[in-house]
Amino acid sequence: MKRLVFLAIVTITAAAFGISACSSQKNSELADPPIITSATYQHTLYNGSGQSIDARAAKENAPLEIVYYTSEADYDADANGVTEPPTEVGLYYARIRRPEGNGYKQGRDIKVEYRIQKPLPPPEAAKQ
Repeated sequence: MKRLVFLAIVTITAAAFGISACSSQKNSELADPPIITSATYQHTLYNGSGQSIDARAAKENAPLEIVYYTSEADYDADANGVTEPPTEVGLYYARIRRPEGNGYKQGRDIKVEYRIQKPLPPPEAAKQ
């Protein structure tokens, strides 16, 4: 009976170690996340349509997720975010995320402060 219990413990331990080794091996096969290039403070002029921030990954097959927030509190709480670029004049916060996938590990999030500014009127309009 002792031999049977010992054999069962060894089998269960070996199986658990095998599962653990397989999952860590899968994760180690993923490459480090590609570098994301983006300024942390960006601005543009209002034009009435959605304008996304500038962000690029160093690798083409590394898609980015960009989520926009209307306040820093929402950004910090990861609440009320939208994936559509903002269209109105104002201050926004964007989270750039490089999720795990396509052979890469998940990257660190990048925070961008993004301002859409009202354009100045042309000089001739200001004289009237």
